[in-house]
Amino acid sequence: MSKPERSNTTLLIAASFTAGMALFAIFYGPFILIPGNFGIVDHDFFLAWQLAVNDALRHGELLHWFHHMCGGVPGLANPQSGALAPLNVLGLIMGPVAQFKIELVIHGALGLIGFLYFCHLKKIPAYYALFGFMIWTGNGLVATRVLHGQTTYYPLLVLPLFVSLLFATNKARALLIGALLFVFVLYEDGFHVFIYNYPLLGILALGMAYQRRDAAPVIALTLWAIIGIILALPRLLPTIELLQHFPRLVPNKEFIGVTDLLSVLVNENLFEIYAATSEGQQDVHWVGYIAYVGFIPVILTAGFFLLARDEDWIAWLVAMLMSFALALGHLSDWAPWSILHQLPFAEQVRAPFKFVSFLLLSLAFLSILGAHGISQLLHKRFAGTGKSAWLAPATVTLPLIVLTVDLNLAHQPLFIQAFNQYQKSYQSIDRSNPFDAHDFNDHVMFSAVANNLGVINCYDPIKPRNEATPDTPLAQVTVGSGQADASISPNKIHVNTTIESDTGARILINQNDHSNWIVTQGEGVLIRNPEIGLLMLQVPRGATETQLRYQPEIFHASLWLTIVLAVLLSGFAFWLSRKD
Repeated sequence: MSKPERSNTTLLIAASFTAGMALFAIFYGPFILIPGNFGIVDHDFFLAWQLAVNDALRHGELLHWFHHMCGGVPGLANPQSGALAPLNVLGLIMGPVAQFKIELVIHGALGLIGFLYFCHLKKIPAYYALFGFMIWTGNGLVATRVLHGQTTYYPLLVLPLFVSLLFATNKARALLIGALLFVFVLYEDGFHVFIYNYPLLGILALGMAYQRRDAAPVIALTLWAIIGIILALPRLLPTIELLQHFPRLVPNKEFIGVTDLLSVLVNENLFEIYAATSEGQQDVHWVGYIAYVGFIPVILTAGFFLLARDEDWIAWLVAMLMSFALALGHLSDWAPWSILHQLPFAEQVRAPFKFVSFLLLSLAFLSILGAHGISQLLHKRFAGTGKSAWLAPATVTLPLIVLTVDLNLAHQPLFIQAFNQYQKSYQSIDRSNPFDAHDFNDHVMFSAVANNLGVINCYDPIKPRNEATPDTPLAQVTVGSGQADASISPNKIHVNTTIESDTGARILINQNDHSNWIVTQGEGVLIRNPEIGLLMLQVPRGATETQLRYQPEIFHASLWLTIVLAVLLSGFAFWLSRKD
């Protein structure tokens, strides 16, 4: 590679990095100020982590507690499986550090520095680095929902996929690397990583194949897809069976297609849908993956034509199709929260908005493919002016910012409303009178008593219940042996227990915003499963009284830390571009 080409590549990487970090700050900034989301100091996590390890050491249930404190991933550390995966060691090491959720931003930024510098040393084109940022950020968003050890290993899991693509120089090596690494990555929860990133990885593989005129990356990706489908079938089949119950689950929603199904099922209220099914807690959110599986024939077909023919229109057509498919998958997930759906003319503007988004994303991925894309046209138009290196990444970043702003506008009012709701609950409200508190929360206060052995469901005392089809229980109290009396309000959970067995008591709370619940009295370990909006309090044997309290806190330091990181890393990118 000549000196000018190398310099342009470095500038592209630096510009992409700077734009990416700016997008990173824009995306996380509005959320950081809201309690229970990114950037809030998770005081109880560190305490829970200590209690869990201590309790596990005492009772010989180390694997069981590793299983929970490392994200509750089935199979990674499960007493039934008898296996302790190395990934759980990462969860153990990073456990105390993860008390600050900003740790996600820090290790993500460090990973980006390493990956981009690797691209710089290996003279890898800039659009690979762009894909690296997008996939890394995508994993960060997924990891943030599971705030235990997974914040550490989610981004690590995707790296083998990059390695196998970058070094798949022949078909045999691609098959070998793809088989070995994907089996490792797919181990239980790793499938999330693959599915969420499959469209981006597919375009990346096509770009590499087009550049090299070698089918190895596409073959490797295809192998991953085949293995993924085979291993996913046991979990996909119950989900497919669940589709026939869709009208009953969502009676006021007409079934139009997979896109609308995703719009309803892929949301924060999965727990309510679980409880509404007669089959029990089905893995409903796997419905969303069916759409992504549809990318496999698209990538195979596109890869075949892309490698068989060398005409410009094919590359453009492939990029357009992939971008439309990618936008369809992601916008269908975001549709329920789009700010457009909160406007009076929501339905009228929904289709045009999607079309514009498709168009923007298509232009973006055309520039990423690079061989005959917008970045090349910009380079020719502004050759020698230095503007091409900054305009090309802008064509990618702009549509992402448009979608990000829409996403933020949609989320922020909901979070602020919830925050104000909790703030009001601190005022002089007669919480003994549910009609008084009901003005602030539909699901405010309920109590229940469990004697001996059994599970009791707690319901809103105000809303009338249809015994034939009861509402979703707002909490479940499971007592192994003994008694428990639980009362729950918007900002307090009080549990009186007389526990006589080793199983203790488990209180399951169906609360979407539960990140800042802390134990203020007695003993207890909080275990969270944000994917289904579930909070579990494990009360140990011998406990007599346990109290939880919701403690909203706003830490501006995390926002400033994000801004400082973005500035420092942008300076690093600029220095890197000047050095070459």
